[in-house]
Amino acid sequence: MGEKTGFPQMRTVPINAAITHENDVMSYDNAREILENVEGPYAVAPCVCVQARELIGKKCKHDMSFKKANNIR
Repeated sequence: MGEKTGFPQMRTVPINAAITHENDVMSYDNAREILENVEGPYAVAPCVCVQARELIGKKCKHDMSFKKANNIR
């Protein structure tokens, strides 16, 4: 695969160790606080579910329009 793409093939190497993590869903207020206290620039992108549904020709039922993204500050 690496010869065709020009990128080396990635492999999973077992190391017999665990990584702890926390999965948090950021609230609107939390996101606003972070953006107000961190200097830009910022980037806004469609969520992965929107992109996945577009690939199969369907729309996501959640309207995550980015029209208002430039009004954050």
